[in-house]
Amino acid sequence: MVNIQDADTYFSTVLHNSEWVEADDNTKARALATAEQNLQRVVKKGFVIPNEAIFEQAIMLLRMDDSFLKAQLGQTQASVSGISISYDLSKANLVKGIPISQVAIAIINEAGGSIEGTTKVGRYRL
Repeated sequence: MVNIQDADTYFSTVLHNSEWVEADDNTKARALATAEQNLQRVVKKGFVIPNEAIFEQAIMLLRMDDSFLKAQLGQTQASVSGISISYDLSKANLVKGIPISQVAIAIINEAGGSIEGTTKVGRYRL
């Protein structure tokens, strides 16, 4: 099981780490727990998920904002006072419907693991 201290050490060497650094410990703990659960659902059984993959999944979760969640619910755009925002999940990396960090997948693959299920990247299924 990963812990906040190990993740703090990992992210101290990552260039774009503001989402992690600015989060409180409660949010960090929830991000790590959710990241680990997400990866356990998609990685082949018996493979020990590297901590780095969990950390990368956690920061990806922290980077998601309401627009991603709205797009998952089917909203395609929002407009307020002439400003329009379009939501597009075509570039999302989804495995079994779960958004998975491309960096986490690469770390898992490099460690000899593999992802179960269909990976959807944009319009394509791998």
